[in-house]
Amino acid sequence: AWARKCDFDGGTTYYGLQAQVSGEMFEAGEVFLRFVRSANRPLRIQLICSEQLPYDNSSNLKAAGNEVRLGIEFNPQGERVAYHFY
Repeated sequence: AWARKCDFDGGTTYYGLQAQVSGEMFEAGEVFLRFVRSANRPLRIQLICSEQLPYDNSSNLKAAGNEVRLGIEFNPQGERVAYHFY
């Protein structure tokens, strides 16, 4: 029952999401999945295409000491701490 209702956008099933992920991996090389939990609904999966990362977004965040490169925020140790999507 969960496999029929797990798509965050409600457009497909779990198996449809698997097919979309495979297609994105073949086409773009990566894909992002967001797992959403709420009190009144079961776990849902949101597929976010890599094209949603702003590749022209690069800056230094002086307050936190972090750096944004190609839409991905890194802390001073070089670890990923956030993604900046459109």
